[in-house]
Amino acid sequence: DAVLLTLCILFCKLTESILIQNYFHQCFRVGWRVRTATATMVSRKIFRLSTRGLHLFKTGQLVDLVSIDAVRLCVAAGYLHYAWSAPMMAIIAIILLYNLLGSSVFAGLFIMIVLLPINTYVIKK
Repeated sequence: DAVLLTLCILFCKLTESILIQNYFHQCFRVGWRVRTATATMVSRKIFRLSTRGLHLFKTGQLVDLVSIDAVRLCVAAGYLHYAWSAPMMAIIAIILLYNLLGSSVFAGLFIMIVLLPINTYVIKK
């Protein structure tokens, strides 16, 4: 019985790992396309600027737009789904824990909410 359960858990985790890898692969492919399109659009706009328009921007700002900011869009593509899935997973986890533990879940939830500003402060420091 335990061996069967162990094999089921192993199979589920292997499947999860393969699916998550495929998800991130597809998201980064889309991200690189967005990065390429953004860099191309910014470059075309730079080439169309007049001399007066070019003097409004420093060279570093233009390079940042093409390289750094476009790469941020590429990386963000893989994590955009967490904006809706993370709150949903947290709510499902709280419901499941409530069914298992009862009202004591709210004490832990309260502590997490109270510690959130402290964690934010420590991270920004």
